[in-house]
Amino acid sequence: MPTRCLDTLFDDGLLDLPRLRVLCPDPAQMRRLLTMAVEHMRVDHQHVQHALLRGDPLAAAQRLHHIQGAVCMLCVTGHPLVEQLDDARAALLDDPHGRRAAQALQHVQSGLQRLDAQLHAALQALQV
Repeated sequence: MPTRCLDTLFDDGLLDLPRLRVLCPDPAQMRRLLTMAVEHMRVDHQHVQHALLRGDPLAAAQRLHHIQGAVCMLCVTGHPLVEQLDDARAALLDDPHGRRAAQALQHVQSGLQRLDAQLHAALQALQV
């Protein structure tokens, strides 16, 4: 499937396909970028979970910052997921065991699941 057909897969404005096409005009390059994004975000998410289990909110917040960098590159400018990541990092540092941190992390988790699903759908579309 040509990369221009990817536009029909996503209607919520999460992935910034025009920007990704500028970064990676070749479909093989796009596949490599998306594959790398999926893998790195998965690893960073695992590090967040491990840091939370260890009771290390600073390490978790740092990994959320790594994820936020990827989100800023992959997603449309101003997407709410960027702000949700900021909120989660601040909540973790202010009161890591509080309700605000738990709610913020739930919002981030939901947004990251949507992003992961879209990345996988884009990868599948590019496999043709």
